[in-house]
Amino acid sequence: MAGRISTLRATPLRASSITTTTTETFTEIGKKAGVAYNEDGSEQAGMGLSADDFTHSGYQGIVKTNFSDDTPTLYRNRGDNNFDDVTYGSGLGKIKTWLGWGVQFYDFDNSGWPGILIANGHVYPEVDGKSLGTSYREPKVAYYNLHDGTFANITADTGSGLTQPHAGRGMALGDLFNDGRQEALVNNMNEGPSLYYNIAPVGNWISLQLVGMKSNRAALGAVVTLEQAGENTKRKCAAGTVTFRRATCAAFRPRQVFESGEDRDSMAQWTGRDTLRPSREPVLHGARRQRRGQDQDSRS
Repeated sequence: MAGRISTLRATPLRASSITTTTTETFTEIGKKAGVAYNEDGSEQAGMGLSADDFTHSGYQGIVKTNFSDDTPTLYRNRGDNNFDDVTYGSGLGKIKTWLGWGVQFYDFDNSGWPGILIANGHVYPEVDGKSLGTSYREPKVAYYNLHDGTFANITADTGSGLTQPHAGRGMALGDLFNDGRQEALVNNMNEGPSLYYNIAPVGNWISLQLVGMKSNRAALGAVVTLEQAGENTKRKCAAGTVTFRRATCAAFRPRQVFESGEDRDSMAQWTGRDTLRPSREPVLHGARRQRRGQDQDSRS
C-alpha cells in the first residue's frame, strides 16, 4: 500500500473494511479490495484477524476468524489492494462449528512459512447440553503451511495442550525465553490465561530490538529488511501485536525475530527516513539491539 499505514477491521455482523491513508485523509476500500465479503458475497461476523505473507509473494495476506456456523476466512493478496478469498482451496474451510476469536499467523518452527493458530470459544455458556453441535469451551486449531498456498490441520500432532477446551479470546505471540521460538498466550473467559510453550526445533535465527534515541523509542512504524539468498523480507513494527513471516513485533516487546541462513544483510528504517547502517555477518542464535543512528550488537 505504497508504504502508508492502512488498517483492516473485522466487525461482527458487518462487512469487513480496509482503511488506507492518502496524505492526511483515510479512505475505506474494503469492498473494492475484496475483503468486505466472502467468496459467496455474504457478510461475516468477523472476530479476529492477522496479516502475513504466507505465499512468499511479497504481499501480506489476511486470515480472519468468524462467529459460529462459519469458517475462518483466508484472503490472498494479489497486490494493488486486491484480495481473493482462498479459504476452501487452502484447506481452512472444513471446520464450521467453532467460534473463532484470536488468530495469528504463526511460524511454529521458523521455517519462514507462517502457519496459523486460532483460539476458539463460544459467547453463550447456554449452548452446552443443547445438542447444537457446539460448546462454550472449544479447542484451539493449528494449521501448518505446506508452502504451496495450502494448510494442514496439525492440532492432533501438537500434544494435548491445544486440544484442551477453553473459552478462548485474545491471542499474542512472542519469544518469551529468547531462544528463537515464539510462544502463544491466550486469554480465556472466567479462568486464567493459557501459555503455550514452543518446543519445536529451530535453525539459525536473529532477534532485532529497535530503540529510538530521541523520539519514538518503541520504534513503532519502523521497517526492518532482511536479505538472504536473493530474497528480501520486510517487516514493520506496529502498535499492538502483529505477527509476520520470520518476524514478530509487539508493542510491549518490540523485537523482530527472523529465521535466517548463514549470510544476510539487515537494515532498519524509522519513520522520518532515518536509516540504520546495514550489517553483514554470519547469523548466530542470539539477539541484536539496533539504536536509531547506530549499529550495536548485544549477543545472548
